[in-house]
Amino acid sequence: MKSWLHLTPDPLGLAQAFEAAYGFRELYMADLDAIQRKPPNLRLLSEISGSTSLSLMVDGGFRRLEEAEAFLRAGASKAVFGTETLPSLSLLKEALERFGEGRVTASLDLFKGRVLAADESLRRLKPLEAAERLEGLGVGELILLDLARVGVGGGVDFRLVESLAQTFHGSLLVGGGVRGLGDLKLLRSLGVSGVLLATALHEGKIRPKQLFEEGFLCWKP
Repeated sequence: MKSWLHLTPDPLGLAQAFEAAYGFRELYMADLDAIQRKPPNLRLLSEISGSTSLSLMVDGGFRRLEEAEAFLRAGASKAVFGTETLPSLSLLKEALERFGEGRVTASLDLFKGRVLAADESLRRLKPLEAAERLEGLGVGELILLDLARVGVGGGVDFRLVESLAQTFHGSLLVGGGVRGLGDLKLLRSLGVSGVLLATALHEGKIRPKQLFEEGFLCWKP
């Protein structure tokens, strides 16, 4: 990864830079190794947790409760259960019961507007129907993540976001496709609680100072 925020792609250094220099308070992490069924990066997670006060929201492609539990013990504040790897809705319900709503986030994974899900019953649904099913299990925080839009700056499906914001009663986060401050302002006006911001931030299209001035960050660099 190349980012103007930090000279090297070292995750620990970048996390420290986010906190110390830019005033971010929550960090979303996707452990792609774990998602692909390879050994997880628990030591790195523990280092970031121990070296910063950031709240760490981590997607490790959890297919068993024990996997999520290991990440939470290593320093994750929240375990993200993505529909792309979630084997069954019953697992998500068990996670909510064991860890509590405040430590579990669900990610409604899409690809070009279609639900990506390991669970066949969820895969057959439209995005709004899938979100309703997840909320019915007790999900209080939901990420809407269209993987086809990640890293390409192609914009957000605002129509879908608006519809979901009107029907989902918890905290809605949006990831994938944010191009600039204009998109952030529109998402805020639609009732979105937060945004997973990566490419536009690392490429300098959005600056932390701008985020502070527009009220998206509460602490000035």
